[in-house]
Amino acid sequence: MPQIQVAACMAIAEDSYRHIESKHRRMPDVFHGMSDWIARFLKCVGATEEERKALVGLAARLAVEELSRALDE
Repeated sequence: MPQIQVAACMAIAEDSYRHIESKHRRMPDVFHGMSDWIARFLKCVGATEEERKALVGLAARLAVEELSRALDE
């Protein structure tokens, strides 16, 4: 699916989406809407149940890392 379509579906600027995808910008963290961002992404790309499970597992690990860093600070 082209970036422009995903960005439009998610209601974000194509440049923002492109920078997140290319790792030049971080996606929202656990404190700033990560779960909403991931849910919109999964819906927009029509993810399968298996893909949803894999991404939710990854998101959970990222959330724990973010929380751990915040607590360390």
